[in-house]
Amino acid sequence: MIKVITNKLIYKNSDKKFTHSQFPVSIRLKDKVRIFFSKRDKNNISQPFFIDLDPSNLSRIIYEQKKPILKFGKPGMFDDAGVMPTSIIKHKKLYYMYYTGWTTRKNIPYSNNIGLAISKNCRNFKKYLNIPLFNPAKKEPYYSATLQVIKKGIFYGAYLSCIGWKKVSNYYDPIYDIKMSTSKDLINWKRDGRSIIKLKKKQGGICPGDFFKINKKYFLIYCYRSAENFRTSTKDSYKLGLAFTQNFKTWKRFDKLKIITKKNSWNSDMQCYPSVLIEGKTINVFYNGNGFGKSGIGLAQITGIDKL
Repeated sequence: MIKVITNKLIYKNSDKKFTHSQFPVSIRLKDKVRIFFSKRDKNNISQPFFIDLDPSNLSRIIYEQKKPILKFGKPGMFDDAGVMPTSIIKHKKLYYMYYTGWTTRKNIPYSNNIGLAISKNCRNFKKYLNIPLFNPAKKEPYYSATLQVIKKGIFYGAYLSCIGWKKVSNYYDPIYDIKMSTSKDLINWKRDGRSIIKLKKKQGGICPGDFFKINKKYFLIYCYRSAENFRTSTKDSYKLGLAFTQNFKTWKRFDKLKIITKKNSWNSDMQCYPSVLIEGKTINVFYNGNGFGKSGIGLAQITGIDKL
């Protein structure tokens, strides 16, 4: 049985220039836990920052980066309207940070693509290319975003795959599920267009949050929402879920990963964009609450996932 033993808000943006602290991405360094995330301004433009936490007390912030760690792309590039880190992995002394690039469109509100930045010290990052890693394909004519990576021999990358747009009240919202890709070098990725986590009835989006491994099982934590009213309805907004596999082909899905909430609290309406850090037997889940990160970054400590 899954049990939440801790659940609290650990960071809320205090800079009046920004409205959101969105999509936490955690990594354990030698003497700290680093949380990358994006601050969104009033024009819905996202920029990447990070905070460092005390490993012995993950509620204690020991450093906050005040300047963005990556710049926007030039006008017309895939990341000219926002840069949002979504995962990080260390390989051969280098840190590979995958991010979602944002650009605006005329007929739809925006489009996303997957970018890559690389660092030697997990602090100073440089974009690998000025073009996205994934391009539209015959089976995937829309955008891709939010790549999550884990190694099992080769590298497996779960990503958000847009499968269309739905017009509701004169506004277009994307419809997306999760697909899988593979790579030998973290740069060149193969895709077959097959969905591993599909939409259920009335659902409109499933966003991968993080990979982690317990014993011989590989887990993917994600968030999912309804196709309509997800911005205003607690019932239809993002909630957390899990899927697990041993072979990366067949996945068992476990929705309704219930997080303790209090009425009218920072996470009572929404829980989204989870990132997992395992310390000993404790599974730490950093995530956003209400308003897609407007209320800040929280921490839930969970046990019992290994019993699934």
